[in-house]
Amino acid sequence: MVMLDLPGQASATVFDHVMLNWNPHGHEPEILFGKPHFDMHFYMTDMSSTMEIDPATPEYAARATHLPDGKYIPRDYITPPGPLASQLAVPFMGVHWMDATAGMIPGVYDFTQTFINGSWDGNYTFMEPMMTRAWLLTRPTMQEDIKQPQAYQHTAYYPTVYSVRFDHAAQEVDVALGEMILRQKS
Repeated sequence: MVMLDLPGQASATVFDHVMLNWNPHGHEPEILFGKPHFDMHFYMTDMSSTMEIDPATPEYAARATHLPDGKYIPRDYITPPGPLASQLAVPFMGVHWMDATAGMIPGVYDFTQTFINGSWDGNYTFMEPMMTRAWLLTRPTMQEDIKQPQAYQHTAYYPTVYSVRFDHAAQEVDVALGEMILRQKS
């Protein structure tokens, strides 16, 4: 895991930092996300708050099960079935929410790239593009709308699109959350 501070120019956005994870053997649930892939958590909380998501703390289970009001979670996103504290809350990340319309059916779903959202202790805390190494090696170009919630917990600029493109000149992949719109706390 690598934690990246954002530059001062990003201070008007809802984001504080980014956590980049390389998962060479995938991660749980393995039947969905068992392929080697990258996770990019764009956090709306500060790094110290992220690092406090620790199962060794006595309040971990209570904080995991304290979900945000539904109006703050993007449409179609749900927590997968299972105990929030023991299975769905990931240390130093939080509870992961998946798009119910993405067809993530065990044994059928072929993971290449997806967009996850997350929460912790009543707050919508991160947006997470996930993509397999194999898919990135195809030098993809894609852009998708980011599903929006009905209301916002903070006044800031929020992204409305997620894009991935291979920059042939630089020989690198650009992953971006863009087309920011100012949203008012509601």
